[in-house]
Amino acid sequence: MFGSVDQLGARQGFHQINNEEDIVGFDSQISELRRLILTSKKLLILVVGVGGSGKITVVKRVYNHSKIKKIFHNRGQVCVSPDFKEKNILVQILKQVIEVRDEEKLPPKILHQKLRNLLSKRYLIVWDDVHVPVIWEKLQVVFPNSSNGSRVILTIRDPDIATHIDPTILLL
Repeated sequence: MFGSVDQLGARQGFHQINNEEDIVGFDSQISELRRLILTSKKLLILVVGVGGSGKITVVKRVYNHSKIKKIFHNRGQVCVSPDFKEKNILVQILKQVIEVRDEEKLPPKILHQKLRNLLSKRYLIVWDDVHVPVIWEKLQVVFPNSSNGSRVILTIRDPDIATHIDPTILLL
C-alpha cells in the first residue's frame, strides 16, 4: 500500500503546529501514515489532498512522534514553492540536518554530493506542497534508497501530479 495517495490535506506550515493538542481528528490517517513510514519498502510516500484538507497536519503529527524521532537520525522539512529553486531546497534541507556555514555559496552539484553523503543514515525528509513533478525528477538522485528504511514524504494537492511522480500509487 506504499505510495498511497491519502485524501488528507492542510496547507499549514510546519511552524504553525506546535503541540499535539492543536490537532483534532485524523486518527486513522495518522496511523496509516505512521504504518507506511515504518513498514513500507519504498522510499517515497505521497500524501495527496486539496488545500485545507489536513495533509500537512497529519504529516506534522507523525513527523514529531517520539518513535519517529528516535528511528530517523536525519529529519528535515521544506515548503516547496511553485517557482522552486533547486539550490534553495537543498540548502534548506542541509540546514536542518547539519550546521550550515557557506553552503549557500556552493553550486548545486556540490550540494547534491554533501546532502547525499549526510543521508547515508536513515532519514525522513518532508517536502510540503509540491506543485510540479519536475522537482522530484531533478532531486531524487540526492536521496539514496539504500533499503535502510529512509523515507521522503511529498504533500501534493493535485492527484495528476502525484500520478506523474509515481504511477503505481493508490487513490483512497
